[in-house]
Amino acid sequence: MISKLLNTDATIYVVGEKKGGVKSCEKQIKSYSPKANKLDAARHCQLYSAWFNGEVCPKQMDDWFNVRPTSVNINSESIELNLYSLPGVFSASGVDEGTQLLLDTIEPVSGKGIDFGCGCGVISAAVAKAFDCQLTAIDVDALAVASSNKTFKMNDVDAKSIASNGLSELASAGKQFNFIVTNPPFHTGLKTDYGITEALLKNCKKVMKPAFSIWMVANAFLPYPELFNRFISPSVIKNKNKRFNIYFTKSS
Repeated sequence: MISKLLNTDATIYVVGEKKGGVKSCEKQIKSYSPKANKLDAARHCQLYSAWFNGEVCPKQMDDWFNVRPTSVNINSESIELNLYSLPGVFSASGVDEGTQLLLDTIEPVSGKGIDFGCGCGVISAAVAKAFDCQLTAIDVDALAVASSNKTFKMNDVDAKSIASNGLSELASAGKQFNFIVTNPPFHTGLKTDYGITEALLKNCKKVMKPAFSIWMVANAFLPYPELFNRFISPSVIKNKNKRFNIYFTKSS
């Protein structure tokens, strides 16, 4: 996509963690440069540079979408969805085990809800269709936002995705919601990061109505019950398997 914005002989710099796959740019960049040159390596990261050869990628944004027909179980019924995802978006390769457990477990919700960390929009789409409610899906990743909105449009779902760093965009807009349903991320890069969910629980009352509920799926080893106790109210484990717990809580 950036090839459409570059002048001939522009310089491209790529940096990333070695274990995170940055080395693959040596292969991926061949269509747009004679060679990717490794400039430096430090702190487990590598820095590459390349000269742009002027070859513009002919693909448009819609050409990058992958569509996957999917059947999800929710509220004792099966819902058919076509999920649209751009490369790298969470759940692009299929509905993950944790999300499916959440959808298997969630009980009817109503009003306006937040899908925090929406990925390709599967949670929003399923919940909106099953319970006839309205979802606002948020994600910090622009590709996830575009994927979710495509999923919503193609499945005639009453939901909209917006880019937001945490709840910042919702808070600044002064919106109020009835519930949160989420499979929150717990990595920043390759590292485990509890801070994303902690910030969600700490700040969610700013955008919620006085009576609200939260449904969350998380890996069982994550210390989220303590966060619920600290910021909202004690949580109940509504369902679990060997890897995941489904947490539920409501305002006290």
